[in-house]
Amino acid sequence: MDYHKEIARIPAMLARIDTEPHFTRMAELREQIASEEAAIERGRERIDAINKLKAEIELNGPDGNAAADALRADADVLTFVKDIDKLETERVTILAGIKKLNRKIDDLKHELQDASDKLKTDISEALLPLAQPLAQRIDDAAREMLSAYVDAVALAEAFNVEGTREIEATLLESMTTLNARHILRQSLPSPEVSPKIVEAITSHRNLIHEARFIPRTSVKL
Repeated sequence: MDYHKEIARIPAMLARIDTEPHFTRMAELREQIASEEAAIERGRERIDAINKLKAEIELNGPDGNAAADALRADADVLTFVKDIDKLETERVTILAGIKKLNRKIDDLKHELQDASDKLKTDISEALLPLAQPLAQRIDDAAREMLSAYVDAVALAEAFNVEGTREIEATLLESMTTLNARHILRQSLPSPEVSPKIVEAITSHRNLIHEARFIPRTSVKL
């Protein structure tokens, strides 16, 4: 299976997802959350206004002018005059309402997360055909890395080729990291040193011996 052909199909795979129900539900939930948040903001603004009124009453006493207007109209004075106890009752009641609104927002946000998770599931399922070619690509890359490593070891031991020691160390570190993250599968077979390198070592044993190198035509991982 061609990996590059498969990833080129991603837009077509995603296009098959019925996103409208997801987006519609998520938009509804976001609208409800915004409505609840607006109600909370109105409550907070009213509490600020109540706190200012209470402070004025505590500082200046009852509003005599408003009381006089009530008496002139033969009306209930408390209808015209702000009562500090009533204001406090209103403030406490608003706080209780804000608490309920916050709980509702939490519930709506959980629903929104659920809706998002369902969309994630649909996306994952739509792209499931990519799993096998991706795994194959990782295997191919791992095999190539292992082959490069054993070749680097063989060239370093037999001919001390410049840079091979550094390459060997880098590849070993990379393989150790991949193995620790379970990306490099233990089931991959240990590769052979490239035949041309083995041939070069075999045909130049005397040269290698005189240079006091210790060649290896096979490398165990």
